[in-house]
Amino acid sequence: MNTPIVTFVILHWIEYCSVSDTGATSDITAAHTSTMLVDISFSAYLNFVPLFYELIVQASTYDVSSSAAYQQPKKCSHPYAFKVLSSVVSKLLNSNTATFDSELMENNNELVQKLVRDGMECIIYMMSLGYTLAPLQFIIDSIETLDLDIVRFVVSTLLSGVKHPFSTIFLMKMHSLLSRDSVMKALSKKDNFNLLLQFEQEVLKGVSSSASLVDSLFGEAEDEGDGDDGQRAQYQEISTKIQALVSKCKSTFKY
Repeated sequence: MNTPIVTFVILHWIEYCSVSDTGATSDITAAHTSTMLVDISFSAYLNFVPLFYELIVQASTYDVSSSAAYQQPKKCSHPYAFKVLSSVVSKLLNSNTATFDSELMENNNELVQKLVRDGMECIIYMMSLGYTLAPLQFIIDSIETLDLDIVRFVVSTLLSGVKHPFSTIFLMKMHSLLSRDSVMKALSKKDNFNLLLQFEQEVLKGVSSSASLVDSLFGEAEDEGDGDDGQRAQYQEISTKIQALVSKCKSTFKY
């Protein structure tokens, strides 16, 4: 994984394995129906997934610069790495509805759930590298398909990592995530609700702050078309919605 071409060849093969044999269609399957790419069975695929995760994480932090002066540690260098990671997790999530042998799925269900959890952890790790909005949207889109224990894990890991300042679009997506039914169930756990309260306090820091609304650990740059005043108004609006969500949780769970 020390050269760009090797990195992308490996990611390319992982993506190919992740979109084949599930009925999914993509440019990669269409382009390589009859090529030297090696296909693998689903049971073998499960054994490879931990290695896939390791290789994808390495690729996401790979710096193509050979000079240490230009290296940017903890910076996601390859958004394509997330695209491949999401294809791996999606294949695992879709395994129950795919055309796999039912006995095979029953025997591997516990392993699949563990691999999904590990994949979600990798996704959140990528968010900590600065590549935020696409991973967060993936979590939003898939959260209702996750086992409740995994939802609790995702919520606690995500909320424990977010720090002020936030971009408005990030807060809008967080509100969308936290409003989902499965997440509300996860927030019924006291520890997770306490993390939600901490997140609310981090959000409120932005309301009282006079600094520009730039991104931090879990944020990304926004368009400046509306100017600072417009961004502050949007920030105030979404922070009010988050406060209302916290109040709803308090009344629902009697905290």
